[in-house]
Amino acid sequence: MDWETVHTTVSVLMPRKGGRSTRGRAAAQLRMKAIEVRTRASKRVRDLHELACGGVSGGCGSSAKTVSCALLRLPFSPPAFMDLAIQTSSLSRSFGSFRAVNNVDLRVERGSFYGFLGPNGAGKSTTIKMLTGLLAPSAGRISVLGQNPLDHKQALKMKSQIGVVPEDLALFDNLTGREYLTFVGRMHLMEANTLRKRIDELLPLLSLENDETKLTIEYSHGMKKKLALASALLPDPDLLFLDEPFEGVDAMASRTIRKILTAFMKRGSTVFLTSHVLEIVERVCDHVGIIVAGELVEQTSLADLGSGGTLEERFLEVAGGDHMEEAQLSWLEEGEV
Repeated sequence: MDWETVHTTVSVLMPRKGGRSTRGRAAAQLRMKAIEVRTRASKRVRDLHELACGGVSGGCGSSAKTVSCALLRLPFSPPAFMDLAIQTSSLSRSFGSFRAVNNVDLRVERGSFYGFLGPNGAGKSTTIKMLTGLLAPSAGRISVLGQNPLDHKQALKMKSQIGVVPEDLALFDNLTGREYLTFVGRMHLMEANTLRKRIDELLPLLSLENDETKLTIEYSHGMKKKLALASALLPDPDLLFLDEPFEGVDAMASRTIRKILTAFMKRGSTVFLTSHVLEIVERVCDHVGIIVAGELVEQTSLADLGSGGTLEERFLEVAGGDHMEEAQLSWLEEGEV
């Protein structure tokens, strides 16, 4: 309940001469609520002033009571979220003294195919784990499909709307491929006939129909990757998180996956992809972000990036990979004729 609502309601319920005592009690309770709301808002304004302007003794030199600072004259309200599938603000994660992700501000529009790039150890997988609720951030805010993954109720709603192919596939070794997909579908409370129909479509599409009765422990890495993708697509999510989905899959499967993901995105859903294969990213993605040493150093559309060179050139420029051209092995140099 905001201040305007409280003020209006109090005015309506103010006891008039000869009015009932219930109206008076209700008005008194709302007065107390109004005081609480106004006190909380004043504290927020003071905190904002202290942070931005240095408070009374520094910065603009104005007092939060006089509200002479231009910043304080602005109405206090949370930032308006655009039509974004993913948004983070100062997202950070530390492991002891090591800062794996540092103040990352992501903006991923709904219906986009977003490629999240970076060298090994840059913080890509750590970021995905935070976005999907598998890892709590050390600092910062997250919004995924309008939900906060750090809030239990909102996290449950968010997880019902996303599909994930994680870095560590973590399949159940003692289930067959079909059993695993059935388990995932039941976790999403899918209707039995719908579940069976989708499994019957997914297995042959990803060339797993001849291996559906094998235990997943017997699957190759590429087969496990395809099964994980099938399980992510099964509940028909609004957002897909894919951590290196093309790693270990053959050329035919890679082409099939690209077609599936392109069709998925064209219907208005969103894909958040990490990959080291820049050619694939350049072919399927429309937006990219580049993270280096835990910091987001580039975030743009591929159309804007294309005017300044190729994705590989820009990646090497911001990731500091140009020096690799000079690296040589001494014994190979000695063998030159």
